[in-house]
Amino acid sequence: MKIILVKCSRFLKSHFSENSESLALSYLTAALRNEIFEVDVLDASVLELPFSDVVSKITEKDYGLIGFTIADPTFVEPTAETIKVLRKEGVKSHITMGGQSPTFHYREVLEMCPGLDSISMYEGEETIVELARALGRNQDWRKIRNLAYRTNGGIKFNPPRSLIAELDSLPFPARDTIPYILDHKKEEGVVSMAGGRGCPMNCGFCSIRAFYNAPGGPLWRVRSNKNIVDEIESLVHRFGIDELLMVDDVFVGPGQKNKERIFDLVDQIESRRLSIMLSVAERVDNIDREVFGRLKEIGVRNILLGIESGDQKILDRFDKGITIDQIIKAIEILQQLGIDITVSFINFTPWTTLEQLKDNIRFFAKLRINVLQGFLNRFQVYGGTPLGNQMIEAGHAQGTFPNFSYQSLDKRIDLVYEIAKKSLGTFLGTADELNKIQRKIRKKTFRAKQERRREETNILLEEKTRYVKLMTKVVDEAADLLLDIMDFASSKDSENITNVNKYSERMVETSLSIYRGWRGLMEFFKSYSFAYSKE
Repeated sequence: MKIILVKCSRFLKSHFSENSESLALSYLTAALRNEIFEVDVLDASVLELPFSDVVSKITEKDYGLIGFTIADPTFVEPTAETIKVLRKEGVKSHITMGGQSPTFHYREVLEMCPGLDSISMYEGEETIVELARALGRNQDWRKIRNLAYRTNGGIKFNPPRSLIAELDSLPFPARDTIPYILDHKKEEGVVSMAGGRGCPMNCGFCSIRAFYNAPGGPLWRVRSNKNIVDEIESLVHRFGIDELLMVDDVFVGPGQKNKERIFDLVDQIESRRLSIMLSVAERVDNIDREVFGRLKEIGVRNILLGIESGDQKILDRFDKGITIDQIIKAIEILQQLGIDITVSFINFTPWTTLEQLKDNIRFFAKLRINVLQGFLNRFQVYGGTPLGNQMIEAGHAQGTFPNFSYQSLDKRIDLVYEIAKKSLGTFLGTADELNKIQRKIRKKTFRAKQERRREETNILLEEKTRYVKLMTKVVDEAADLLLDIMDFASSKDSENITNVNKYSERMVETSLSIYRGWRGLMEFFKSYSFAYSKE
C-alpha cells in the first residue's frame, strides 16, 4: 500500500515564508518506512505549492492512505478544502489528519470536513503505523487508540495511547525536504531538529502541556545526549549542513540536573569535533551565564526567548511564571555573551489597557532587539490552551473554530490593532529583511571564528554593532508610529468613522514613506557589508 503525508499551504501568505521542513511529517514518514511502507512526502508549505498543484500531486498515484498534518489553526481550512476536492475527483483513499488543533477540536474538524475518515490525536507515530497496517490488511481500524471518527451519525473518540516512553526508540526523521531547502531557500531556509517533546510549564496561551498531558506520562521528555549528537552528526555528514534550528520549546530546562545534562551534551559535541551553528529556544528563568557560555562554545549563536509581555500583570494573567527583572537579566546575559536574541511576545490581548500597551511598546523598543514582528502580534484563541478554553466556555470568544475572535475590554485596543494591521504591514517585511541581515552576519562570523580568521572576525563583530544601530533606529521609528496611533485612539477624532478612515489612509502613506527610507538604509548597509561580500 502506498502512503502520502501532506502539509498544505496556508490560504493567506505572509511576509515570513516557511523556512524549515515539517518535523511532524518527517517523524511520521520515518516511523512508516521503518515498517517497510512506501511513503511519499509533500510539504506543500515549504515548497510553496499552489492549491491546484497539491491536489494534482496527490492524485498522481493510487494511495491507500493520505495523511495531513496541521501545524496551527490557519492550516485547517486549506486542508479541509483540499480533502473536499480530492473526494470530488473520486479519491477513495482513507484520509486522516493529525496535529494539536485537530486533537482539541476533533468534533468540529470532522463536522466541517465530511471527506475526512479519521483524526489521529496526540502523538502520531505509533497510531499511523497501526492504521496503515490495518488498512493494508483490510482489517477494522476503528478500535485503534488515539483515533476519532464518525460512527452511526455521531462522533467517537477512542481512548488515548500512552506517550512514547523512550524518544530514542524513534527512528531519526526522514529528510526528504532538506535538499530543496538547501538548494532553493539559501537565504532563509534552515534544517530543524527536536531534542525532546513537551514542556514542564503551563502558560495560559499555550496548548503544549494539554497535548502531552492528556495521554498520561511526563510533561517533558528529552532524548539522550548520545542520540541527539548522533543525529546532528548524521545531518552534518549526509547533507553538509552548518546550521541547525532546535525546535524544542524548552532546550535547557530548570535545575541542576538539566544543567549537568547540557554540560554533557556540550562535551559530546566537542568530542566529535562537530562544527555547527545552533539556534535554540528557552525561558528567561532558565538563562544561566555558565550554561550559555558553554553552549556558545559549541555553536549556539541565536536564541528565541518567549517573553510575551513587558507588563507584570499581563505576564501573571498568562501564568508565565516569570518577572520583568528576569527578562531584563536574561537579555543582559545573552547580549554580553554575544548570542543573538529573538523574542516572541503578544502585544495585543483582550485584557490590555491603552496605558499598558504604550508601556509595552516602550519596553520592547529599549531592548535593542528586532521586535518589529511582535509589535503586530495579537492574542489568538486556541482550544486546548487554558486561556482559550476559558474564553470559549465563558462565551467571550466570538465566531467558531478555526476563526475565533473577541472584543477587547478596552475598545480602543481593538481600534489601535485594526489601524495598525491595515497601515503597518511594512513592519513585517522590514522585520524579515533585518532577520536575514542579522543571520548573514551571524553565519559568516561563526565560520570565520571556527577557521581562526581573527581579522575577519573582528571586522564582522564591528559590523554587527553597526547592524544593531540600524535595527534600533528602525524599531524606534516603528514604535513612534504605533504610539501615534494610540494617541489618535485616545482622541475625540477616533469617535467618528470618517476621521478613522482618513487617519488610517494617512498612516498608510506615512508608513510607506518611512518604509522606503528603511529599505534604502538596509540596501546601503548590505552594499558595504563584509558579510555580503563574495567568498
